[in-house]
Amino acid sequence: MLCTRLRFSVAQWFEKVQLRAVKAFQQVLWVEPGFPRACEVHLRLGLMLKVHADFDAALKHLTLALIDATTPASFSKLEIKFHIAHLYEVQGKYRLAKEHYEALLKEKTLPSHLKADICRQLGESEQ
Repeated sequence: MLCTRLRFSVAQWFEKVQLRAVKAFQQVLWVEPGFPRACEVHLRLGLMLKVHADFDAALKHLTLALIDATTPASFSKLEIKFHIAHLYEVQGKYRLAKEHYEALLKEKTLPSHLKADICRQLGESEQ
C-alpha cells in the first residue's frame, strides 16, 4: 500500500516537473525568438506535449524542429519524421502514420536502428 502511494506521488511530482519544463521552454521561445538552440527546444516541446496528449501543439513543435535546418538538434531529421509518424499513430490516425512510416522506409540514408523501429511499428520483420 505504501509503495503504491509512493509511486503515485512520484508520478504526480514528475508530471508537475514536466509541465514546468514545457512552460519554461515556451517562455524561451517567446522571450528570445532567435534562440540559438530553438530547434532543440521545439523538438523537446514536441516530445513532451505528445506524452501529455496535446497532439496539435506537439505536431506544431515537431514540424518546426523539422524545418529548422539552421541549428543542431539531438535527433536527426529522419528521427524527427519518425516521431511525427508515431504522433499520428498514438492519435489513432493509422493510415496517416503508415504513410509516414512507409515514406521513411524509402529514404536512402535511413539508419538501421531507425529502420528496425519503423518495421516494429508497422508490425513487419526487418527486411
